[in-house]
Amino acid sequence: MRPSPVRFIIFMKLRRFTFLLFVCSIAQKSFSQTNVVVGVPLERTVLQRQSNDYAPVFVSGSYTLFINSVEVQLTALNGGISVPWTSIVSNPTGGFFKGSINVYKGWYKLEARGMLNGVQVGNIHTVQKVGVGEVFIVAGQSNGQGVGGSDGSLAAVDDRVNTVDYTIPYVSCPGPNFNCGNPQLPFPSYSPLSFSANLSPNGNSSWCWGKLGDLISARINAPVVFFNAAAGGSGLYNWSKSAYNQLSNHYFFNSQFGNNVEIPYVYLNRSLKNYASFLGARAVLWHQGESDAKFPNAGGSTINRTVYRDELKKIIDKSRADYGRQIPWVVAKATYFQGITDAEIINGQNDIRAASSQVFEGPNTDGIQPRSDDVHLTGAANLAALASAWDGWLSNSFFTASTPQAAREPLSVAVSCPNNGGNLTFTAQAGFTTYYWVNGNNSFETSFSNAQAVTLGQGTYRVYGADANGNLSFSTPIVVPASPYPAKPVISPAGPITNCSGGTVTLTSNSSNVINVWSTGSNAQSIGVTTSGNYTVTSQNVFGCNTTSDPVAVTASSSSGPPTITPSGTNYICQSGGSLTLTSSSPTGNIWSTGQTTQSIVVSSTGNYSVTVSGGCGGTSASTTVIVSSAITASASPSSIVYGQTTTLTASNCSGTVSWNNSAGSGSSVVVQPTANTTYLATCASTGCSGSVAVAVNQCPPTHSITSTIDSTSPTTEFRAASTVVATNSINSGNIIYRAGASVTLNPGFRVEPGTVFKAYVQGCP
Repeated sequence: MRPSPVRFIIFMKLRRFTFLLFVCSIAQKSFSQTNVVVGVPLERTVLQRQSNDYAPVFVSGSYTLFINSVEVQLTALNGGISVPWTSIVSNPTGGFFKGSINVYKGWYKLEARGMLNGVQVGNIHTVQKVGVGEVFIVAGQSNGQGVGGSDGSLAAVDDRVNTVDYTIPYVSCPGPNFNCGNPQLPFPSYSPLSFSANLSPNGNSSWCWGKLGDLISARINAPVVFFNAAAGGSGLYNWSKSAYNQLSNHYFFNSQFGNNVEIPYVYLNRSLKNYASFLGARAVLWHQGESDAKFPNAGGSTINRTVYRDELKKIIDKSRADYGRQIPWVVAKATYFQGITDAEIINGQNDIRAASSQVFEGPNTDGIQPRSDDVHLTGAANLAALASAWDGWLSNSFFTASTPQAAREPLSVAVSCPNNGGNLTFTAQAGFTTYYWVNGNNSFETSFSNAQAVTLGQGTYRVYGADANGNLSFSTPIVVPASPYPAKPVISPAGPITNCSGGTVTLTSNSSNVINVWSTGSNAQSIGVTTSGNYTVTSQNVFGCNTTSDPVAVTASSSSGPPTITPSGTNYICQSGGSLTLTSSSPTGNIWSTGQTTQSIVVSSTGNYSVTVSGGCGGTSASTTVIVSSAITASASPSSIVYGQTTTLTASNCSGTVSWNNSAGSGSSVVVQPTANTTYLATCASTGCSGSVAVAVNQCPPTHSITSTIDSTSPTTEFRAASTVVATNSINSGNIIYRAGASVTLNPGFRVEPGTVFKAYVQGCP
């Protein structure tokens, strides 16, 4: 047991300084100039295997060259089953990717590469060692934490046994009811569990855990990682009360334990929310009870089997609530302190298995003797025995019965580019309660923003996401270059850009590692053009940022003759208003006789118009004459008739042929016999000008007096009246019908010539 933390604190600070230097060197190495860069998993990551001995290995990273898939390959180094190149992401966007692959327990080299249409793009990125195996968190007191110094600790021999070599700095926080602000864990860096290693967040040395890792790795043929949240000198009440931010006294001294209301539970809480969240976990290994045997009345109520069981259940329940999962616990039977053992505590340690699910029996360590200070299990022999004792209970049967907790997937990031010269905006994956944007690999407590989306300038960043319980996920590194926009592309023509023989002009963009988007819509590096015009190319990088070239004017013609003018209609503009569009056959280099320089001009006055194209395939067009013509007028006499009558349509102000619509024929004067209200349009063929006249037709007048001679070529001509039709006319030809509501009167003078069909009806006006 550790009566004072002073010596430990000094060592810990030194170790942390070394750790930070190590992280910097790794960060510099990780972002070499390759295409695909893997940010997750980290080197020596061990992910918790699931009940089928597999685990999903999430691979997250970035890429700098355009690809349409990311492939990974895993090569078994010690245990495991190799996985050939397998696509985990199709059509990634925005420069970031995330995918997963199911991997059997073992120790692997992981490689990743970007592919474009089945061809590798850029270099292969390698994570030298990644594992699927077992993740344990130790909690309890000094015989779990380790004593440190020359305690006989046993380093792991097997390279597959890992930890994070770090300890949380001690913070004095004597008062109740406030947040102590204990330092958060830094970004993890996994390393072999060596003799001198501190087991983050609070382990003093390799203790027995290096040896235990060797035993388990050899038995299951897979890697193991240990984290140590134990605290020397802690009693049961220190754990149960600090879990709920309640004060508790040190069993050995009449003062608040650790002079900090959150200690010791904060070590377990940090382990769960950081390491177990990132990696998953098999179980918490609980080795505690010696302080309670020595001082059963020190923490509160006298500790008997019921008190021990209930207080331990509080700790277990709180750990599961904080983690948001039913993490298993393995409870050792430990009470020995200077010749004292306590059967009540042993019984409480046994009883907890019935009081809470997924709690398993651990080793009885009281019998491991002798102990040099009559308390601690120091010395290589004792620590080897302790490792063997734990190994006996962390058996294959335990692995079958316990429910492992899987790793949470890394947080993904999307990027948007404003394409106006501004900085990139990065949006973290939705679904988290709080976000922490940090520089490089900093701890999330140094966050400069808690927004889901941030706009970032040059630098290297990460974002953490915390769920409602505070469990963390983190993103791959986000590297923002000094200029996130592609360089302005330059178009290089292959030969002269003026081609008067109808050939092809080839234009090539100098941009590479981008998508080229030409003004023609092509995405090729080079295009061939056969028509005159201004051509540009836009470079788009993996972030979606665009930069457009200066235009290149190409003159291409099938001949070197002068341009031609195409009017949008006839060369006449009617006086009633209007205009005419004249278009040059050359898209560029136009100088009109009006002084305008566009390809098309709009004119509205009489004149001769020409266009000159300078240079290349230029010349001056023939003149095009535009005439402003008088408006054509149209009239009808009479303009209102009764059904069956004719009217004469007359057009004026046309020096050429007049065409009428509605089958009225052609000519400046035509006779029509409409049967309903009709508008007639007269169009002058020589000018294109037109005028209209409306003729009103009374379908059923009260009386209808017919005096005019009828010569009809229509199939049937009908004359109507609501009351009386009176006729004194001659019918020379046609099929004629008189129809009246009351009477049809044929007066003297009415005559029907032979060959004519005449009918009269008294039956109302239809």
